[in-house]
Amino acid sequence: MQPNSPRGIDRNPWVAAGGISPNARLRLFCLPPAGGGAALYRGWMQRLAPEVDVIPVTLPGREMRFAEPPITRLDVLTDRAATGLRPLLDRPYALFGYSMGALLAHRLAHRLAAERLGEPIHLFAAAHRGPGIQRGGPELHELPHDEFWQRLATYDGMPREVIENQELRGVLEPLLRADFSVVETAEPAPEAVLSCPITAIGGDADRSVTVEEIDAWRIATVGNFERLTLPGHHFFIAHSQELLLRIVAERLRNGPAQAAILSSLRSRDSLK
Repeated sequence: MQPNSPRGIDRNPWVAAGGISPNARLRLFCLPPAGGGAALYRGWMQRLAPEVDVIPVTLPGREMRFAEPPITRLDVLTDRAATGLRPLLDRPYALFGYSMGALLAHRLAHRLAAERLGEPIHLFAAAHRGPGIQRGGPELHELPHDEFWQRLATYDGMPREVIENQELRGVLEPLLRADFSVVETAEPAPEAVLSCPITAIGGDADRSVTVEEIDAWRIATVGNFERLTLPGHHFFIAHSQELLLRIVAERLRNGPAQAAILSSLRSRDSLK
């Protein structure tokens, strides 16, 4: 166990890596897109340390948890993720979610606040429509095999090596169907509104999430809100990662986020 690491960070299946900055004042939980894993964020750990302890979150059914069945409902996933991450809330935290991960991050923020564990000091929602926007189109998770992959072949950023490899498709299809089910069967967003700052980020060439849908995140908070557009399609993280990292670092270092960190630390000290 690393010095000063909280109980629960070691051998916690929800934590792919992290704890690399045991003296950091802030933890950043990073939630993956549909079909994705914690590996998407592993390069962030060294880039944001030592101020921020980056925790890439591993969901069931992928990477080191590949043998576990993937979860198909957002409420269940939120419940289990909240339970898994609760031991790591010994200091202020922020949430970054990409696509499906943004949906999960928003619900986690509400769940942890409802449990009196505090809101995140900042919520980053990338490549996903704001709460209250109804999704359109067919339910992908219920499509027959061939039609399912025909639809995925039209998605921005879907790797050709996956589309063209039958064996790889067979491995990934249960996970992808489960993740699409999480999004497509999600219950309505909570009526309560957060008070933490929200930064909503979209790609300027994203054909699946419009600028207006990204802007709809402003109704999710009474705190500061900003909408940013970065170069790239739905998976603009692959093309604009340096810029994205700079945005995250600046928002966590300055302004309301820093004030929230100090306020949270004072509150925790008063409870000792």
